[in-house]
Amino acid sequence: MEIIAHRGVSSLAPENTMAAFVKCLDLGVQWFEFDVQLLGDASLVVMHDDTADRTTNGTGQLQDMSFDEARRLDAGLWFGPEYRFERIPELTTVVDLLNTTALCANLEVKYTQNPQLRDSLVEAVSRIASGVKDQSKLLISSFDPTVLSRMQDFATAFLVEARTVRADFHGVVQRALDLGCVAIHPEEDSVGPAQVQAWHDAGLKVNVWTVNDKARAQEFYDMGVDGLITDRPQDFLSLDTN
Repeated sequence: MEIIAHRGVSSLAPENTMAAFVKCLDLGVQWFEFDVQLLGDASLVVMHDDTADRTTNGTGQLQDMSFDEARRLDAGLWFGPEYRFERIPELTTVVDLLNTTALCANLEVKYTQNPQLRDSLVEAVSRIASGVKDQSKLLISSFDPTVLSRMQDFATAFLVEARTVRADFHGVVQRALDLGCVAIHPEEDSVGPAQVQAWHDAGLKVNVWTVNDKARAQEFYDMGVDGLITDRPQDFLSLDTN
């Protein structure tokens, strides 16, 4: 079972920064998850929110910023003084990290109701992500079926909330298969042994989010899930996952 560091090791370093990703190397964690956002000048940066407010010393919509403006923001001080001057990474920097280390990554493409923004995001992610030399080290996930349908050149995973799984379990399975996904990423509250078995029977890997309780993680291991997405990978280093 893979332990996947959610937004990097986000409990020990500021989320979605190079510091959080490199912390995976320190812990011996191979996989991390991260998010990308498109700036106003079409640059792709690593950030969960579509505004700078929560995780930087700036404010405002990322769509209104250029890369030069975004790079001037401090993305680490909010987490702790030792991370002062940590910057918002470009996607290209993460690609370089994957190409020069043993790390692997799950890139989440955010859902947007703006078709033009979605088109630009898909084009930019596809272009830059193709630079990962070993594509087995990259998994692209999204809640948006349209995004996944246009990422067929990559390994993809269908992100689903618990309420969606409960409302239409078989529809979710079929949608993932129709989209050509290799994995499904269900919210933890929707996952039990029967669901895991059904997903595996359909040929899908199962990576559950977001699991921060060690006892719960052991339960998922016993169910046979393939991966756990967690904010606290350091707590699972002694978990029997081999």
